[in-house]
Amino acid sequence: MSKEAVKLSRTQQIRLSKALLSRQPVNSDLKVDPNGRSNLWVNTALRDEYFRARRLKRLARMDQLREQGFEMSLLPRVASSDSGYLHIKGKDFNLEIQTLSDDQKLSEADTNWIMTLEISESLSNQLTTSDRIQLVDDQGRAWCRFSYNKDRYYIWTWQERESPIELLGRIRLHLQVI
Repeated sequence: MSKEAVKLSRTQQIRLSKALLSRQPVNSDLKVDPNGRSNLWVNTALRDEYFRARRLKRLARMDQLREQGFEMSLLPRVASSDSGYLHIKGKDFNLEIQTLSDDQKLSEADTNWIMTLEISESLSNQLTTSDRIQLVDDQGRAWCRFSYNKDRYYIWTWQERESPIELLGRIRLHLQVI
């Protein structure tokens, strides 16, 4: 197959969308490739269609959850950088941020912040193990990405220079299911 972008026929678009949405690799004929070899990174048209299909799937999933009444955003909070703890409670997810003391760190280079995301039981019941969860801010920065799991808690360390507590005074967070 040529590295040039080619115009896909409607049949090819449908085949590609079905293969991509079922997470199956495709060959140059846009048929499922049992060997797992994909031409997505060779052909620009295939790659563009892949990202379009993936974006549409994510948007449809988010619309479905919103229609069911789930609140997927946390409002900005006035926060002080002097405080070593912040808990923001939303309708369908909570975020907890705490400062690590020097004796809790494993090394000097360790982060100062540990974050915990908890999703509600009702939202958890709507998700499947194929769903991925990410917390993003208004600026498009991903705070975390996780594969869904039934225990509903996700923990990570904050790796940015700016305090997440100070940052939350200016931005809104959004939970996305992808």
